[in-house]
Amino acid sequence: MQKKLLTTLGLTVLTSSALAADAPAWTSSLWLNSFGYNAGGWRVDQHPRVLADVNGDGLADVVGFAHSGVVVATSTGSGFSTPSTWVESFGYKAGGWRIGVHPRMLADVNGDGLADVVGFASDGVYVSTSTSTGFSAPQLWVTSYGYKAGGWRVDLHPRMMADVNGDGKADVVGFATDGVYVSLSTGNSFKAPVLWVNDYGYAAGGWRVGKDPRMMADVNGDGKADVVGFGGAGVYVSLSTGTSFSAPSLWVNAFGYNAGQWRVEKHPRMMADVNGDGRADVVGFGNAGVYVSLSTGSGFSQPSKWVSQYGYDAGQWRVEKHPRMMADVNGDGKADIVGFADDGAYYSLSQKTSFAAPVHAIKQFGYNEEGWRIDKHPRMMADIDGDGKADIVGFANNGVHVSLSPLAK
Repeated sequence: MQKKLLTTLGLTVLTSSALAADAPAWTSSLWLNSFGYNAGGWRVDQHPRVLADVNGDGLADVVGFAHSGVVVATSTGSGFSTPSTWVESFGYKAGGWRIGVHPRMLADVNGDGLADVVGFASDGVYVSTSTSTGFSAPQLWVTSYGYKAGGWRVDLHPRMMADVNGDGKADVVGFATDGVYVSLSTGNSFKAPVLWVNDYGYAAGGWRVGKDPRMMADVNGDGKADVVGFGGAGVYVSLSTGTSFSAPSLWVNAFGYNAGQWRVEKHPRMMADVNGDGRADVVGFGNAGVYVSLSTGSGFSQPSKWVSQYGYDAGQWRVEKHPRMMADVNGDGKADIVGFADDGAYYSLSQKTSFAAPVHAIKQFGYNEEGWRIDKHPRMMADIDGDGKADIVGFANNGVHVSLSPLAK
């Protein structure tokens, strides 16, 4: 089963002259007058919004954690359905869930191809599985990883969902004080936590959320998610064996707090397959542009600058103003750069060994052009019409705006 990871991070400033004369035209339209700052009173600091396929039709749907519960608007390919409450829980009032205390996300935990709700509550991890027309009542799948159940904290202990044993079901991965714990999914519960590697933790290695990004990605192409950590000396990897993680190994001495002076507040770093070989590569937005280290399956190549843009100095891109992310916008199996600048959205296609020059896709979705703000207006990429290409989805004041990718495969 092919799985796609959607990630939202911080982006930059280009000039309209970058728009190629023969570039396909991107257009924007309002697909739904809900889930917006004014259209429903949705707030970034209260109401997480994500895109996920909750009914298994191959189209990403809107999922919002409202005051009253989890609200869904399914994609028809040309619009979103009227929002409906799929479960009266996981909300600001429906359960007292808080962004600073209780992470919530969507992941397929039972392998049926439908994205389910996973919430890290005070007393453990709750799951509401998708029936394709609603979410089941929340069930406590494991009494750990919670604010009280283990003393887990958002500012100390990252928690995420990833398939670490390759069985097609998302598992719990938590970066605790003493290392990385895993609770495998059985399809109807999570197993008790097991320490898979005693590193990447607050005390085990001195890892910090504000300095040392940690994430899960399949870096050797075996279908199992591995640990990738951006430490002081560079990028460390612990491969999944299916029952544990290998000891940390320094795969490249770059992209680190000391190894290159990379900073969370300036230099987004992420994992994406940019050359289409089935292995996740390192992509870093540095001062002078975007640097890539390709995965060989047992290490990362030395960093190479793939495009001289989207950087702190190269274009004046800022984390607090300009989201940048990786998504396959032309459906060729390689992740491309998408950046939301002052004057709209730009993209740079992957050419397997470099990124093409930035193209000004559309004037909408930008900091100055329409007043989009990170703390008010989430923007993300997802395939919402099922054509295999990632589209722009933005949560504006008046609702959800969409710009479908017009690029040829």
